[in-house]
Amino acid sequence: MKATSIISIICFQISLLLFGGNDAYAQKLPSVQEVTVHYSIDPNIEDSAKVPQLAFKAFNKATEIYYTLANSKINLYLIIRATDLQVAKKIIAGGITFGIHPNGKKVAKDKIEITYPVYDKHDRPALLSIREQEILSNQPLTREEKDSVVTSSDKKVRNFAKRIKVQGINTLDTLLSVYNEEGIKATSAIGQELSYTYALAVNLKLLGLNTTTHKSFTYHIRINDVEQNGINIQRDASGNIESINMSRGATRAQPATDFWGEYTLADK
Repeated sequence: MKATSIISIICFQISLLLFGGNDAYAQKLPSVQEVTVHYSIDPNIEDSAKVPQLAFKAFNKATEIYYTLANSKINLYLIIRATDLQVAKKIIAGGITFGIHPNGKKVAKDKIEITYPVYDKHDRPALLSIREQEILSNQPLTREEKDSVVTSSDKKVRNFAKRIKVQGINTLDTLLSVYNEEGIKATSAIGQELSYTYALAVNLKLLGLNTTTHKSFTYHIRINDVEQNGINIQRDASGNIESINMSRGATRAQPATDFWGEYTLADK
C-alpha cells in the first residue's frame, strides 16, 4: 500500500478516535511521546477496517496538539491533531515544520526539516468564510448546518494544501508536490467539530535512518509563526480605528510554538 493510502486511512481512523476537544483524555497523555509505535501493514491490504488504529501517544501543552510518531520498516510517520479551532487556523496559515536530527544532537548542520502545508502568502485558504462564521454563531446548530461547514472547510484545506517544503535532503528539490514519488507524502483534513488532522510519511532512507543499526534520533516539532497579511486597518487623525478590511485568507500575526523530543524506531 502506498504512503498516500496509508495516510488517508490514518486520517479516517483518527477522526473516529476523538470527537472534538477531550480535556480528560489530554490530561492522561504525556506532553512528549514516551513510547515507540510500530505500524505494520500488509502492502496488499486495501480494507481500512483491517488497518490497526493508531491512538495518540501525547498531548503537547506548548503547542496544544495531539500527536503520535510511529514507524514501519520503510517509513516514519507523524500524525497530528488540533482540536482547538484557533490552533487549527494557525497551522493552516503557517504550516508545521518537522525537524529530524539523525545524529541525536540539536545542531543545525545535521537537521532535516519538512514543512507542510506550504502556500504562497497570497493563496492561503480561509478556514471559515464569513457565511460559515455566521452559521457557527447560531446556537444550537443543526447536524446539517454543522456537516455543511465541516465539508466545506475540509474541501478548501485539501484543495490548497498541495506543497511540501524540504530542507537538508540534498537529493530532493526544496519544494515538492504532495503527489511526488520521492518518498515524502503529506495530507491534511478537517473533521468533526472542525478539528484539524495532519499526516506525514517519510521514507527512512531519506533520513539516514533504519530499524537495525541507526534507530534513534532527536526531533523538533514547530507550529510556525504567522505574519499578518491581508488586514487593512484604517485609523482617524487621533489614531482611533475607523474600519478593518480583511481579504480572503487574511491572517493575524502569531508567534511560533514548538517542542523537542527523542524517538527510537521500532524494529518488530
